[in-house]
Amino acid sequence: MKNLLFILFLACSIQANAEITMPVTFGDGMVLQRNMPIRIFGEATDGANITVRLNGQEKTAVSQGGNWLLNLDEIPAGGPYELVIIGDGDTIRFKDVMIGEVWFAGGQSNMAFNLENCIDFEKYLPTAENPKLRFLQIPLTEFGPINTNGLQWKNFDKNTVRGFSAVAYFFATELQERLGVTVGIIGSYRGGTWNENWMTPNSIKNTPELKYLFEKYDREYAKYKDEADYEQTYQQYLIDLKNWKANGGWSSGQAPMAPAGPKAYQRPSGLYESMIKPLQPYTIKGCIWYQGEGNSSRHEEFKTLFPAFIEGWRKSWQNPELPFYFVQLPAYGKGSTWPQFRQAQLECFVKIPHCGMVVSEGCGDEKDIHPKVKKPIGDRLGIAISAEVYKQPHVPYGPQVKKVNYYKNKAKVSFDYCDNGLVLSETNIDSFEISGEDKKFRVAQIEIKGNTLYIWNNEVQRPKYIRYAYRPYPQMVLFNKEGLPASPFTTEK
Repeated sequence: MKNLLFILFLACSIQANAEITMPVTFGDGMVLQRNMPIRIFGEATDGANITVRLNGQEKTAVSQGGNWLLNLDEIPAGGPYELVIIGDGDTIRFKDVMIGEVWFAGGQSNMAFNLENCIDFEKYLPTAENPKLRFLQIPLTEFGPINTNGLQWKNFDKNTVRGFSAVAYFFATELQERLGVTVGIIGSYRGGTWNENWMTPNSIKNTPELKYLFEKYDREYAKYKDEADYEQTYQQYLIDLKNWKANGGWSSGQAPMAPAGPKAYQRPSGLYESMIKPLQPYTIKGCIWYQGEGNSSRHEEFKTLFPAFIEGWRKSWQNPELPFYFVQLPAYGKGSTWPQFRQAQLECFVKIPHCGMVVSEGCGDEKDIHPKVKKPIGDRLGIAISAEVYKQPHVPYGPQVKKVNYYKNKAKVSFDYCDNGLVLSETNIDSFEISGEDKKFRVAQIEIKGNTLYIWNNEVQRPKYIRYAYRPYPQMVLFNKEGLPASPFTTEK
């Protein structure tokens, strides 16, 4: 009888302890999104009663199937506060919590590019710690749970930001100066990736043109006899990768690829599952994104893939109008298909609602796929987002083609985002081209009248197509009076 009572007491004690586990995005010093319902969520013993307190609010939830979620009411910018989460026998306290603007920064190597690798980075370092600029850098996680050792929200200072994304750093700095509130950045990125690595599984499977990605993966993984066979191949890959790094890394050639399987970060949705899904649905204002090098040879497919990618993220972040701003690929001499890819990016920008694109003029390198100039990109993201998302009264972008008319032997091009007029940074240029039906493009003469551009070549009597900066390493010379660059473009189909 005593043993039975002891077992019942033990069972009740276990049930009484909620054993609350919080996602990696929650921690001391975190930033929560202002002026939006704030999702607080985590794991706890099934049936546990959860109470959350913040800034005078108290909300409750019950853990179902081991998970719980509740929404706090909107809170204006402010802090620091203490976020208290109470379960049956368990209490977690997060201190120095700020309410401000939260943005996610993702992509591949040029988003991952550290501030300390930029040219003259020292002059951009903070002169003092800035508690109104904070970041959380998610460690590279190819499979399995995220390593939380040492993972914490950090204030921007001259030491912490050196290893953080340069683009995200410059963006956050620009945005904070414009808004005056605390800005928090969650950075989760990985070099050498394709867009499909970051997509939700459903966004791939529900898009007919993309189903082949999982079908190809399944075929390649099925080649292994069993898990032991796969693991042996994977261990050999780790040896090859170590040798590749020892021999100079990228300077020695292409990196070895992980074998298709559950440990390969290149698998479809692989990095979404390991580096994005564990963060969701933390309340964020929007996303900035710098990726595409890996997909540049599949530029036509990208026109379908990228909208599906964004739609999938909007569902998984639980915001159908989530602002999504991305970087157009810069000039690069070896990017033979980059002109077509930049055009695909431009078309996605025009097509996808609540979406923006910044042009990376001045931020390319003819020989290096990882240019060392990032500040203009971060600044332009801050300019575009502060204008469109936060409704500040300034021009968000450089000139964007609105309409092209042909008369006699000239093309008349009108633009948006240049009410104050167009500007050329140089005059002795060959960036503008024109052709007839034969698509034999010739360097064009140009004339600017206000916000209209006239293009012609006397050898082309019946012009039908024009293009601008449509080369791997183009000379981008067209700006508005505000100093923002026009995107490369072509009108040929």
